[in-house]
Amino acid sequence: MKHKILILQLVLFSLALFCHNALNAQIRRKPITPDLGTQGLPSNTPAPAEVNTAPASLPPIIIKQESEHKEVPIRKPVKGNFTAEGLLQFSFGDEPLMLKFTEIKARFFATDKLAYRGTLGFDIGSQTNDFIVDKNTASYTISNQSIRAGGGVEVHLKSSKRLSPYYGGEGLILLHTQKTSGTNTNDLKTYSLGAGYQSDSSYTGIYLGALAGLDCYITSDLFIGFEIGLGVTSFSTVTIGERTTLRGTTVTESNVVNGRGTQLGLRYSQGIRVGFKF
Repeated sequence: MKHKILILQLVLFSLALFCHNALNAQIRRKPITPDLGTQGLPSNTPAPAEVNTAPASLPPIIIKQESEHKEVPIRKPVKGNFTAEGLLQFSFGDEPLMLKFTEIKARFFATDKLAYRGTLGFDIGSQTNDFIVDKNTASYTISNQSIRAGGGVEVHLKSSKRLSPYYGGEGLILLHTQKTSGTNTNDLKTYSLGAGYQSDSSYTGIYLGALAGLDCYITSDLFIGFEIGLGVTSFSTVTIGERTTLRGTTVTESNVVNGRGTQLGLRYSQGIRVGFKF
């Protein structure tokens, strides 16, 4: 009887052990995370799994470009500077568009404001005119040569960076000669077949006047400008010779005709003044 009870106990113990092992094999246990709060770390310290171990990103490189326009300085003439300029003219009429210089002027700046000037002007040209009388054509040509030379003084005023206004006075000697010749006319008005007309005259004068002008500096060495003046001219005219011919025979002739006078007139730049500073 005791043996049967012992055997039964062993069978029940073996059955219980088998069931316990089978139950543990089917249940997945959650891993245990250690509690670091109890190990002396601050309470706001993030858990090791939450710490960002990536390297810190560098700030972007910004290249700043200079967008401001650097203004070119303009240096106007000062004491000791020279300027030289010409008068640029536009020629129209029967001729094609032409550019020509008919006047040269030089300045010397004795101070920053006071300048002495010298002027030399010249003009050479001719013009032919035709006229018709009763379907007959007559023509005449007028040729001119002019020279003007002199000097003066200028006082320059303070103004904006590029503008340089000035005023002053000057004196000029004026010389002018003119030659006129015509064909088929003896008075430059009527038609006369085979007639001819010739006349030579001269003009001499002295001009004294005041002036005012404006220079505009494109760069420190280049400027353009305009000038105007008001003055008195005392002059004399001489007709050296005047004659009319008919088929080569002199019809009338006048040797010398004199004339004198005084004139108040306005002078201005008949073109654009273009100059350089040295």
